[in-house]
Amino acid sequence: MARKKAKTAPPVDTLRAKAEKAVVRKTSLLWLLYSVGSYVIVNAVLIAIWALSDSESPWFLWVLAIWGLGLAFHIAGFIIGFRYGHSREDMIQQQVEEYQSRYEEPAAPAPQPSTAQEPPPPPETG
Repeated sequence: MARKKAKTAPPVDTLRAKAEKAVVRKTSLLWLLYSVGSYVIVNAVLIAIWALSDSESPWFLWVLAIWGLGLAFHIAGFIIGFRYGHSREDMIQQQVEEYQSRYEEPAAPAPQPSTAQEPPPPPETG
């Protein structure tokens, strides 16, 4: 379902504060640890379910591998982000621009109808 665009954007300082929170959330070590922790806990539960069941095929490996691949990209992005020094300010500015793009541009005022009549075009000679 597409998100409906709001009529007017909030003040830039409000968007900036929201963007700073988003950037901190994306780049914080704590967020990365939450991701790794949830990966470990959920997969441990899935392995326990598999071990307690009569299933011969290790179906949990699909979840482990696919989620692990996503987590590996998350970790790599976290490391690369710090190693190559993506500027925090650049990330905040990109986030502000993304938030601003969610709002409609103010509509231009409708042209007022002219009360004076335009003269007819000159006849073509030919």
